[in-house]
Amino acid sequence: MSMSRKHVFLFFLIAGALVVVIVCGLMGVMVIRHKRQTGLFKDGELAYHNGDYVQAETLLTQYLSHDSDKEEAWKYLAHVYEGKGQWLEAAGCWQRLVQLNVLESEYVTNCIQANYRIHNYQGLNHIFNKATDAQKEFQEIYALTRFKVDSADPAVQELVDALPADSRIRRLIEALKNEGPADELEFLKKQDDPVIQVEACILDGYIAELKEKDMARAEQCFRKAVEINPPLCQRELGNFLFRQMRYPEAAEAFQQAYPAMLSGDAVLNYGEVLFFQKNEEGLKKLEKDVSRGVGNSLPVRAYIQCLLAAMDRKTEDMVKNYQVAGLRRETPMGLLITFLVSVETVDIPQMVPVLLRWKGTAIFEQKKEEILTSVRHVLMQAMEKRKWQEASRLAMLFRDQKPPEILVYKALLFERAAFGVVPEDLLQEAITYFPEDQAFRALSLRSALSKGNVDEVNAAYEQVIAKSADPELDRYRKAIFLEQKGLVEEAFAEISKNLQEHPSEREAKHCLAFAMRTGHKPALEAVASYPQLAPIARFENERRYGDPEAALKMLTEQPLEQGLSAEVLEEREILLPLGLYLGISRQRERAIAVYESLKPYMMSSPIIDLNLSEIYKSLDDKEKALANAADAYAKAPNNPLVKSVYGMRCAENDDFEKAVTLIPMNVQDPEYQKVLVTSLEKCIETSYKDQRLASCRSYIRSLQELQPENACAADYHKRLEEGDEKNNGQ
Repeated sequence: MSMSRKHVFLFFLIAGALVVVIVCGLMGVMVIRHKRQTGLFKDGELAYHNGDYVQAETLLTQYLSHDSDKEEAWKYLAHVYEGKGQWLEAAGCWQRLVQLNVLESEYVTNCIQANYRIHNYQGLNHIFNKATDAQKEFQEIYALTRFKVDSADPAVQELVDALPADSRIRRLIEALKNEGPADELEFLKKQDDPVIQVEACILDGYIAELKEKDMARAEQCFRKAVEINPPLCQRELGNFLFRQMRYPEAAEAFQQAYPAMLSGDAVLNYGEVLFFQKNEEGLKKLEKDVSRGVGNSLPVRAYIQCLLAAMDRKTEDMVKNYQVAGLRRETPMGLLITFLVSVETVDIPQMVPVLLRWKGTAIFEQKKEEILTSVRHVLMQAMEKRKWQEASRLAMLFRDQKPPEILVYKALLFERAAFGVVPEDLLQEAITYFPEDQAFRALSLRSALSKGNVDEVNAAYEQVIAKSADPELDRYRKAIFLEQKGLVEEAFAEISKNLQEHPSEREAKHCLAFAMRTGHKPALEAVASYPQLAPIARFENERRYGDPEAALKMLTEQPLEQGLSAEVLEEREILLPLGLYLGISRQRERAIAVYESLKPYMMSSPIIDLNLSEIYKSLDDKEKALANAADAYAKAPNNPLVKSVYGMRCAENDDFEKAVTLIPMNVQDPEYQKVLVTSLEKCIETSYKDQRLASCRSYIRSLQELQPENACAADYHKRLEEGDEKNNGQ
């Protein structure tokens, strides 16, 4: 055998020996582990038989974490929980046993009995649907279950009627259905079945609280229920105390029931109690445990997270979680959360009902200035977005405010002006209150010229058209007015009249511009015979009503904008949407050419500048992106979007100090907010380095408002404090 072959032989011999050693080692470990697990089961079984339920629970739980399919272990653990009176946990064990062996009647029987003890009627209904034989064996429990799950089902009354006349559960169902009478409830409270006793006590408590308004007797009933079944009824007691706004006592009751027996409503009530008490640690624990035993836990958890975010002043998280939860709570804390979210989202329809509930109450008078500050903010935002009706609805709640609020009158009058009718008395009242404000005087002048009724405006336009030097243009302006009022068919009728009486290219372009704004199909068809406009009409028709991919192909392959001039008014109206479509389809150079041609003729609107800024950004031309954003800002310096885009461009060009003056502190868009945070961090670092300490402190405060836990703000705040201490020491 050659040396090389000997080496190969020795290598395989050694490798084989190692494999044998490893396999033997693993088998040994598995044997030891199996013995340990078997020992856990045997020791748990022995502890159960010796009556040491605490030790038995510990050992059996450990064993089942390794082997979750052993029926005997689950069975012993179920009996352990029953022995300790933990019926919820016992029910869970029996449910697991039913899953493992649905044919074992003992498991089904015990599962039904355990779930009955904890009033888990949804769970019982599920069991009865799976094990139909049990419906006859537990006829009374089945009837009560069906009544609790769906009392309106006609079949439920048949189940009740089939029960013996002297059945206590039948009498309980009748009492629940008819809410009493009192002597029947007293009879039921004395039965030896704890479930019947509890149901009777709770029903009596609700009757006393909600119908008779006898809170003392209601509390007595709920506390009597607690004596019978503490875990379950502490929840009901807590809910009662919560409704009475006795928050410290409610917190104690919920803590006694926590966490096993808390339902969805009780969790929400408990969460609001903790929020009221500013107990952040308690809320965090509740949020962590909320999925246990709580049906449909996603909205419940989201609401708890909303409370936590509100407590930490994390408005974006608060809004997001509130929307995920989808809950509108009419409780005091629920109304407060709804109001805070409404302010952040400028949701006036959501805010107004809260204010109506608050107005005239002690909390409104105590917090009036804070409420007014928020209302001013929301009114301003709504009016900037031209939400006239919503702003007016909110303003109406504060028309009687003394001293008067200028934004209230603006909201009321601008809403009327948007619909063409301005009450003269209200307008004169505003002028009297605010004589220096020119907006009301300008509105008064416009009101005198036009009262805004559509019929009156139509008649006025007809009079203008009859004597106009350019009647077709004035008729087109009338069409635009009708279009803006939402009267699309009426608007098209005016445009059609122009086309029929004066079939020129100009009127066809007006028609095409109208079609591109509204998507009006007959308008698109009306210009199909004009050679220059037909391709654009086909593109628009395909984009709106056909194949978007085919439309995109048409746009990229045909120079649709060719032959149109920004110098001509009616052609500008066509070029503007074409520029937008070109930008969206990444035909950037063509889009730039269109926008640049339009720019000199659209000096008041920032839309072209914003679009150009975004296009140049995508081309990585920071200089032109910044220049166009600056042009947009010059045209609309108060527009939040314009300010944010301009601020973004400044930050991209490392002008962070200007960026933080532009991007609003309450900006909601995550991308803008991220840039604002980064810009503030850069400003903090630069101002600290340049020893502009007052500016540094101002930037730190702004950043901490956005992100209370921001590391950069905390670091430089600490540096400033250390510098102050050092200076004071000297």
